[in-house]
Amino acid sequence: METGQIDRVAIRAQRVLESLDRWDERLNGHQTERRERDRAHIRGTIAIAFPESDFALAGRQESDYLRVWARNISQSGVGFIYNGIIHAEYIIARLNCGDEEMHFQARIIRRRQLPEDFWEYGAELLERIDG
Repeated sequence: METGQIDRVAIRAQRVLESLDRWDERLNGHQTERRERDRAHIRGTIAIAFPESDFALAGRQESDYLRVWARNISQSGVGFIYNGIIHAEYIIARLNCGDEEMHFQARIIRRRQLPEDFWEYGAELLERIDG
């Protein structure tokens, strides 16, 4: 993808995230969903890759990862949006936590179509992968 095209996608992603934030504010206190863990609101990109037969990191190139826009994170999962549908059930999620880069086995447990050709995903973090 060319730089100009990436910038346009990033601008669209920010609009979608802002729209989701406004929706959350309107529903604040009216949601019946109960969560085991508190979620923290985050903004930024994370990287995901699709595992082959195992979740090994050896031999993975930067080009193996997709850039997705993070929405929230908890001890057990991460929410993100992407400008396309992800059919895979399992992913590798690469998260930057301060100065440390961590990889996790994750399972996509929720998909929802959004405006502007984006999809929202919820992924359960299953296990940390040591590189």
